[in-house]
Amino acid sequence: SIARRIAADTAPSVVTVRVVGADGASQPVGSGVALAADRVVTNAHLVQGASTLRVVTFDGHDYAAKVLGSDPQTDLTLLSVTDGDLTAVSQGDAGGATVGGTVVAVAANRSGGYRTDIDVISDENRLVDAGTGAMVAGALETGIQPGAAWAGGALVDSSGNLVGVL
Repeated sequence: SIARRIAADTAPSVVTVRVVGADGASQPVGSGVALAADRVVTNAHLVQGASTLRVVTFDGHDYAAKVLGSDPQTDLTLLSVTDGDLTAVSQGDAGGATVGGTVVAVAANRSGGYRTDIDVISDENRLVDAGTGAMVAGALETGIQPGAAWAGGALVDSSGNLVGVL
């Protein structure tokens, strides 16, 4: 199926974001999407206040990460990944991100694999509550329900190009 193919192509670019506590134990807080070998974008609310972060790839590689910048208005944070060798997500022309266009969601799951869903864009340029008290403009609306299981995951068009972060 189209969802299976796109998810399999996108999954290597989706990482698990982990917050390391004072006791040294790390807890998964959501997903992130590799934009480059050493850069990951995720939701700002997932890492807010965290001082030590790790990202774990689909194939189990574990890297230290730190926040480069965060924007609560878009609920996005850019992470720098130390010695990263990540697989960047496709970032071609996002022209397929229009109402009626097919999108596939890909997020890391707690067991080290990934989860996926497929839907269509039902509206664009929406004003939505990011769940942090900040209203985010320009969002795409799909039938994929946002929530903790999808947080920070990739939303890609039918060509596999990143069109959003869940």
